[in-house]
Amino acid sequence: MRKKQLCNIFAGLFLLSNLSLGASTAIANGFFIIEDGINIAALAVGSIPEYSGSDDSETGIAPAGRYYFSGLRYAELLGPELSININDAEALQYGPRFQYRFGREDIDDDVVDKMQEIDDTYELGVFIKSSTQIGDNPLHRLNFIGDVTFDVGGEHDGYFASARVSYFRPVAKAMVFHIGGAVGYASSDFMDTYFSVDAKDAVLSGLPFYEASSGVHDYRVTFGLMQHLSPHWHIGIGGRYQRLLNDAQDSPVVDIRGDRDQSIYGIGVGYVWQ
Repeated sequence: MRKKQLCNIFAGLFLLSNLSLGASTAIANGFFIIEDGINIAALAVGSIPEYSGSDDSETGIAPAGRYYFSGLRYAELLGPELSININDAEALQYGPRFQYRFGREDIDDDVVDKMQEIDDTYELGVFIKSSTQIGDNPLHRLNFIGDVTFDVGGEHDGYFASARVSYFRPVAKAMVFHIGGAVGYASSDFMDTYFSVDAKDAVLSGLPFYEASSGVHDYRVTFGLMQHLSPHWHIGIGGRYQRLLNDAQDSPVVDIRGDRDQSIYGIGVGYVWQ
């Protein structure tokens, strides 16, 4: 099984556990109570594209978790993403963000596979997140998140920024529904690395020469449903639809060999503790 970008599986799965953002939160019907600073460890399995723009999918497995180390300060792992909140407040969180971004190599598409390999790389950046409770139920929330990461591994030498909104609402006994949307923007260096076809790649693959420039990269719609089985165990299903835009969707890698419509879906199990 090849490693892939798995982080977005969790947007609709275990981040439904934003229960921990409320002060002494409780499910309205008293099914169970979760105090401040709940920790979670989770594992999800799902279907994901082989690479950004691919029309081939494969099964992936990835971990997720959140650990509170000082008040409401926490470290959160979502597959290859690690965020550290350094602000001890419920309504606003911010801090550094690390991402391990996978490259493109050893793929099923025999044409794209002839192109030069793109190595894995490391990205560092920052995030900021606001969380607002709606009404009396602490599980009824609206979150806004912005983040940007810059390549420090020397592979694409660019940056990627995104803005996201997520809505959480209890819909039944011990069940929470989530829906969200996001838009991403990529620099010219990022787009050139992942979507351009240079002269050498054109000869190797037979695809036409193409230069990708900076711009809005995509929009995304996420959804999820989490069932709380007990005070400790939770199960969730979730997914994401993504539409590549502009120079990303027009790339021969996507337009000729792949698909601008991308989807991720999966199921996972999480364990929480104080």
